[in-house]
Amino acid sequence: MKRVTSWGLALCFLLLSVGPPAEAAVFRVGASPVPHGEFLRFVAAELQAKGIDLEIVPYENYEEPNFDLLDGKLDANYYQNRLFLEGFNRDYGTDLVAVGAVHFERMGIYSRKIRTLSEIPAEALVVHPADNVNRGRAFHLLAQAGLIGLSVNVSPEAGPFDVVDNPRRLRFQGLSAERVIDQIDRADVVVANANFALEAGLDPSRESLFEEQVQPLYHNVLVVRRDDLGRREVLELLSALRSGALRCHMAEVYGGAVIPVP
Repeated sequence: MKRVTSWGLALCFLLLSVGPPAEAAVFRVGASPVPHGEFLRFVAAELQAKGIDLEIVPYENYEEPNFDLLDGKLDANYYQNRLFLEGFNRDYGTDLVAVGAVHFERMGIYSRKIRTLSEIPAEALVVHPADNVNRGRAFHLLAQAGLIGLSVNVSPEAGPFDVVDNPRRLRFQGLSAERVIDQIDRADVVVANANFALEAGLDPSRESLFEEQVQPLYHNVLVVRRDDLGRREVLELLSALRSGALRCHMAEVYGGAVIPVP
């Protein structure tokens, strides 16, 4: 993985100006450990100087942070994209709100057994996320890679039932998103979210067989309860997450795998 250069660090530190610490109020944010939790740690000192003590609560599961936010165990969460949030609100009748977008992570196709898409054998096993949003994202990516064909006007929440052309007779297995990358040694191919690939030590920009293009539907967002939209801590956190300092850090550390939102 690309690491921060000395000049990159200097630029980031120039952009991230911190003053003397103030007495801080605890603000709990649920996040995926990588890269979301890492970004939150990066801005923690800036928020501390503004009287906000950022407590980062790590999650691997893709629904628990929303339930904990609804239950008041968290003040905000930062781990999901816009489409996932919309689907969660629809499925559970909730009203969580995206305050703003921060970054985009490319979903990718990975393998330990082959080096190019053309090497994928007949009847290969493809492991993909099982939830509606990430499953659909995975199947659209497989179609973009030319491995399958999907029905006309298929929704973003596509799945095996929408495959109309499967020349290699690929076999599909859905698992919870956080478990997919663990199958990379067993399956022929896995279609995984970038955050889990990064946690597994992979460099998505160099080690994926195929990556998706940037899509606003999948921008990762800071999420709160509707009543907290105007809360000072929320606005300060969003500002820090969209700062030039963090944008510099994203580019230096993650390159094209994690892209700051304009």
